[in-house]
Amino acid sequence: MPRILTPERAAGRKRVLKEKDAVIALYHADETPLTVVARKYDVGDVWLREQLQAWGVHIRTHAEAMKAQARWQKRETENPDTVSTFRRKAPPTHGDTR
Repeated sequence: MPRILTPERAAGRKRVLKEKDAVIALYHADETPLTVVARKYDVGDVWLREQLQAWGVHIRTHAEAMKAQARWQKRETENPDTVSTFRRKAPPTHGDTR
């Protein structure tokens, strides 16, 4: 049974179809993970994968995706605008009585 399409998802799908070249460039040229592209456009990753395949875009294999993801994450962490400022508190040492 097909899932009910929410208005947000329907709008996201229309936006993907309208911005086809930008979506392909984001996925292919920028090596952005498929799930991140799907989240950005508020569509499902399965639907987006099928749409990219219909457009003739090469979908990365698992190995290619892992390599691209590592490069993408490195780029994202090198950009100071995207680096998290959250730091975990160091665990207490055995002799610490605070």
